Amino acid sequence: MRKYMRQNDTIPLPMIVYDATDDPVQASPVDLSGATIKFIMRDTGGTVVVEATLAGTELVDLSNGSIRYEWEAADTDTVGDFHVEVEVTDSDSFITTYWDLRTAQEVADDEPPRPFIVTIVDDFA
Repeated sequence: MRKYMRQNDTIPLPMIVYDATDDPVQASPVDLSGATIKFIMRDTGGTVVVEATLAGTELVDLSNGSIRYEWEAADTDTVGDFHVEVEVTDSDSFITTYWDLRTAQEVADDEPPRPFIVTIVDDFA
């Protein structure tokens, strides 16, 4: 999945977290109920540029893996490609990192799993 955004945009980014670790074709949404969820965005060199614990309106439908990240202006002030992942700490304090994040449209279209990339541009020309 590639999400294009204009520099400094802050419209929320909706995602559904999928577990594609065993069988990517048969992946299913992760039940995030009771978990602590971090949104992590890294530049192409692997440096973390955004790390935020989700809360409130960002927790959309946890039992069906549905979350959203509400951007701060500083999160999208740099042009480039960024890899997004979600780190989930369950109620037993086990941490799992998920990279298979999909939009509702991708789920409806039965899209295969792939890394989630946010591309921030200063102009769409």
